[in-house]
Amino acid sequence: GITVAGLLCGKDILEQVKERKKPVLIPDITVNEENLFLDNMSFGELKKSLPNAMLAPTDIDKFSRWLASCAI
Repeated sequence: GITVAGLLCGKDILEQVKERKKPVLIPDITVNEENLFLDNMSFGELKKSLPNAMLAPTDIDKFSRWLASCAI
């Protein structure tokens, strides 16, 4: 299914949080299986401009395991 988070574009995310120094958690459903946002920006491209960006799982069980394994 399509969710609101799935409609976010990489450029829009970057414009809104580019000045943040803290980690920026981006829902994993914002990218497709090729790690591309809706505007065809890759997560790698976004990460070059926003090194503190992290793709976070949207499934609660996966998110809990992911969070436990991260050093945020």
